[in-house]
Amino acid sequence: KIPGFREPFTSLLESNPWMRPPNPRKPLVWGPQPQYGRERYWDTTVARKHEYWKDFDLPKPTKDLRQLRHDFLEWGYCLIEDGLSQEQYRGMKSRVVEQAQGEKKAGIPFDNGPGQYVMSLVNKGDCFVKCIEQDPEGVQAAPVIEQLLNESLGQGWICTSFLANGCDPGGYPQNLHQDTNGENGPFRAHWEA
Repeated sequence: KIPGFREPFTSLLESNPWMRPPNPRKPLVWGPQPQYGRERYWDTTVARKHEYWKDFDLPKPTKDLRQLRHDFLEWGYCLIEDGLSQEQYRGMKSRVVEQAQGEKKAGIPFDNGPGQYVMSLVNKGDCFVKCIEQDPEGVQAAPVIEQLLNESLGQGWICTSFLANGCDPGGYPQNLHQDTNGENGPFRAHWEA
């Protein structure tokens, strides 16, 4: 039994000790760690350079809906080429940075250890309203995204979380987790973006 963890995490961490989250009160250790038989999960690189992943044909950005479906079913994710226009990207990024700085200045940042969360984005700018509503004015690939979500989750799905995760240099990685929605009982899927 691993203190502080419940199934399925207990058995997962027993079988894969290298996935155990770091102690935030201790320095973050990089490089090979003999007690785990390998590096820890945060000590990694891009897939094309990674010892394990470099030989896999991982998803690449595409506009081909058949390929997007295949990648999503095979890998659990897909990459939509030009999902945002440069203008949409710059607008959302600058709005997140501006909001994060404003929350810090106001003394109300939500610090999560690795960085700062900016919560409830739908309340923090028109660009985020357009994003959550799958409006092509806010996200040019919105029709494709909505179609993929409808196909995988069914019509009428609801996004229950919309936030930005900041990752500060030298910040500690998040531990493996699954956010849950506000309802009791089973749910089909959870998306984090």
